Amino acid sequence: MRIQFKDGRYAGGLFADSSYAAGYPEEPQDFYLERMYRVLEDGSFAEGDTEGGYDEIGSAALVRWEEVKVLEFIHDEDEEEETDG
Repeated sequence: MRIQFKDGRYAGGLFADSSYAAGYPEEPQDFYLERMYRVLEDGSFAEGDTEGGYDEIGSAALVRWEEVKVLEFIHDEDEEEETDG
């Protein structure tokens, strides 16, 4: 996932088996990303030496939906093979 916040900052993370999205319609929705990656100011993912080439930060994150401007799901075939596997 790539997230652009309302203040213009970007974040990126993995939404997979250990991630979670809240489902209560009367409350603001939050979601948990099980793995976070470094994202540059222009919104591109920083290159790293991990599998898939992303620069892993080494943490997870709870994101408040009300702070999100744009949310993008990016299909990563390498990650899918790793979890199916």
